[in-house]
Amino acid sequence: MTRGRISVALGEMTKDVAESLGLGKPRGAYVRNVEPGGPAAAGGIESGDVILSFNGRDIAKSTDLPRIVGDTKPGTSVSVQVWRKGVS
Repeated sequence: MTRGRISVALGEMTKDVAESLGLGKPRGAYVRNVEPGGPAAAGGIESGDVILSFNGRDIAKSTDLPRIVGDTKPGTSVSVQVWRKGVS
């Protein structure tokens, strides 16, 4: 079976990380690193972003994202809501 991928390395979203990013409470998937040339880079996702939703599905914690991405057919265009520098 072929699974979707976006080629990011995720970090833990702690209360301290959330507060430092202006999120208030821990939520979403914290992007630690983006693979150059991968799907996330092509979509404009950057290191330090927090992915709040993927394909209309809320991301409560970093461990939610790989499962949701993996359930997505490769090559599918999806909407991604990102928190970057205090703005989503």
